Amino acid sequence: MATRILNGLGEMLSDWVGPVKLAVDTDQLSELAEDRSRLWEQVGAAAFLSDDEKREMLGFAPRGDA
Repeated sequence: MATRILNGLGEMLSDWVGPVKLAVDTDQLSELAEDRSRLWEQVGAAAFLSDDEKREMLGFAPRGDA
């Protein structure tokens, strides 16, 4: 929900000041630590995914050497 709101605000501000990107740093929200830990475990255990696919699911750029 926060991402949708920030995207809307960013679009509105971009009309006045140029490109604007607003984002929530979910790594800084301690309330989401358990969810984040569970996601890492699930992605790490998914043997059918390539390393680049796992990286993408976790928000990282692919290494491209897979």
